[in-house]
Amino acid sequence: MKETTYLLQSVSVEFERVNGRTVRVKLCQSFNSYTPLMFPFLFNKAHLPSLVAQMRDMLSDAKHEMAHLNLLDSDEDGINIPQFTLRSNNPRLPYQTTTKDKKFDAFTSQNMQIIQLEC
Repeated sequence: MKETTYLLQSVSVEFERVNGRTVRVKLCQSFNSYTPLMFPFLFNKAHLPSLVAQMRDMLSDAKHEMAHLNLLDSDEDGINIPQFTLRSNNPRLPYQTTTKDKKFDAFTSQNMQIIQLEC
């Protein structure tokens, strides 16, 4: 992990020089991630690791309750909850123009962000 952090720190300096954003290690290590859930009415300045822990607890409780009520098949009972992360980002809606066309200040842009679940 130390080598990865050192490598990303050295690359990110050069990446930002050519107008790149940040380069970081994602918690959910995958090349093709997708966002199946968005939480538009959740406070977007919340501590995301605590929300991930609470959501993982809720999903495991729901899985145990479904197993108790015999709603799971025998092959679904052994499936673990997949790895996921939460991130705060502006949603991409098909009817909106690109972000380059918008003239919002940074405070307004941050308040428009919503929390998204990423797998």
